[in-house]
Amino acid sequence: MADVAAAHGIDERTGRRWARERELMGTLTAMRCVGKPRAAAKGHKLGRPFRVDKSILEDLVSTSNPVAEQPLAVQARHHNIPLAERLMEYNLTNRVDSQMYVAAYTQVMRDANYTARTTYGEDNQGKELFGFWDTIYFTDEAHFNPTERFQRQRILRRKGNRERQQRLVKQRQRKDTG
Repeated sequence: MADVAAAHGIDERTGRRWARERELMGTLTAMRCVGKPRAAAKGHKLGRPFRVDKSILEDLVSTSNPVAEQPLAVQARHHNIPLAERLMEYNLTNRVDSQMYVAAYTQVMRDANYTARTTYGEDNQGKELFGFWDTIYFTDEAHFNPTERFQRQRILRRKGNRERQQRLVKQRQRKDTG
């Protein structure tokens, strides 16, 4: 081993370690990437530890999250998570297999939504134009929010949970242009 190590310009001890790792790993290409399998064998992970516990991310994805329809930055602020929006996306995608998806739509409106909208209209029917209604914009669009990144409503959910009843949004009717 001393002759081979000297011919390649490495220490004999390094050559013995590399030979032992090659026996463990098998192929020649595996000699270069021994860190990750070695860490996995010890039960460790390479890199920095995560700043947010996985249980907090699980709470974000649960159906009891009251702000699941809000952007990730708002959700992080609501749950006191010290991560930027992009880092939240990375953690959710890679650790709990979830992300912000376009919300699933349905043709029927739940009774609770219908009641809430009717009550809102009845409560505010007699309000004055100046002072209350001057901050509300009426458009012919079903959804208008210039501060939102995407105009279609998005929701935080796990991959494959599209048709959950708790997360359905009423689909708007399309106008017949013919």
